[in-house]
Amino acid sequence: MYDIINFQLAESILPNSGFSKILPAKDLVFEANDCSSALGRREKLVYCSSYLVDSGALVLFKQKKKYPVIALKDIIETDSFRRAHLLAKISFFAKTCENLRLPYVLCTYAGSPETHRSVAECILIAGLLGIEPRMAKKAFSIIGEII
Repeated sequence: MYDIINFQLAESILPNSGFSKILPAKDLVFEANDCSSALGRREKLVYCSSYLVDSGALVLFKQKKKYPVIALKDIIETDSFRRAHLLAKISFFAKTCENLRLPYVLCTYAGSPETHRSVAECILIAGLLGIEPRMAKKAFSIIGEII
């Protein structure tokens, strides 16, 4: 299984994390507020921080072979009401992708080694989103097929 992080790679976290490969987000992931603004970009992985469901853009993602990124850091780094709101939003986003048969990528997208999580923790967090463990493992592994 693979992970994408948003900090300088620390070799010490790889053996302890359970991931077979950890990739830097630079040049791999395009960050956008909404999915439709990423349609003209060359990057295949798109992190839509708002998680707004735009079915039209997601259908075009499927046609253009782009993959939305669900970053677990958004859940890990928030608390209280904001976390509950994000859980509902991201869960709906993931279910919409599944209904459209659009594969999505799960990753920690950690900004520091302190916020990076192991595979087991990530699968449990994905469970909070209503993502079954086998689907979570697939979403962590699909990065290998894309790059």
